[in-house]
Amino acid sequence: MIIAVETNDTSGIKRVYFEQLEDYSGKEIRKIFDKHISKSASIKTDKLTDYNPLKKEFDLIQIKSDKGKSSKELHTIIH
Repeated sequence: MIIAVETNDTSGIKRVYFEQLEDYSGKEIRKIFDKHISKSASIKTDKLTDYNPLKKEFDLIQIKSDKGKSSKELHTIIH
C-alpha cells in the first residue's frame, strides 16, 4: 500500500490517495504518481531508493523518516 497526502497552507490535509502495490518497485510506485500527482506538485517522500527515477519528472525531495516524525500529515491519517 502506498499513500499520497495532498496538503495546503491554510487547513493542512486536503486529499488522501491510496494505491495497492504488488511490490515497492519504481514501476509500482509510479502508479499513484501517474493517477493522482501533478508534475508541478512539491513532493516529499522517505529515502526509499525506488523513488529516484521519479526525480527526473517530479519535484521530489527525500527526507529521512526519523521513525515517522518527518511525515506528520501521513501519521495523522493513519492514527
